[in-house]
Amino acid sequence: MMLDPDFETNFLRLHNGELDSWRARAKARHDGDQTAYDNAGAEMVKYALAARAELKAEALRYAADRKIKPTADEDTKVAQLLMAFARGCRLGRLWSDVMAEIPIGSRHVKRIYQIVLPALGTIGRRADLAKLLDEYDPSVRARAASLLKEIMPDRCIPILEEVYRTERMLDAGWIAMWALPKESVERIQAEHAAVAAQRRGIVPEGFG
Repeated sequence: MMLDPDFETNFLRLHNGELDSWRARAKARHDGDQTAYDNAGAEMVKYALAARAELKAEALRYAADRKIKPTADEDTKVAQLLMAFARGCRLGRLWSDVMAEIPIGSRHVKRIYQIVLPALGTIGRRADLAKLLDEYDPSVRARAASLLKEIMPDRCIPILEEVYRTERMLDAGWIAMWALPKESVERIQAEHAAVAAQRRGIVPEGFG
């Protein structure tokens, strides 16, 4: 695993602190408690700034990974580019799924296609993306699998299907959906529909 999950854990802790403060502020307003309202507002700002500082620091690390030294040996270049790919995918997911700032997430992902993939292609090491197929981040797995599915279908299609099943309507799920064959998408959608129907006490046709 290339990515350190501690960054995301800390970011989510701060983001959740911001949400908790927002809820406390709303309650204080309802209760007419001005002191609690002011205190919760200050906490909300503190957590919001800290969470965005975490994202900014990760974006700086992402930028540094994209700057390859000409003197570096090939394996070092590949490792750096793979890290950049993974960071870009994770930043795209967090900005889109957590922060609901899809344009910012898209800008991070765009740099993967503008810089990282061409650099890997130049040295003939694009297939090294296979090293990212076991990453914990679903968007990393999905995007790597989407780029390798033509040469590694037996490995990549199951990964894309698993991501689509578990991440529908999220960043990774959209990546997987657009990369999967139509029959895979329709089968998984039918599976979800069957589960939803069973919860309502209805057995859809073909699943009885």
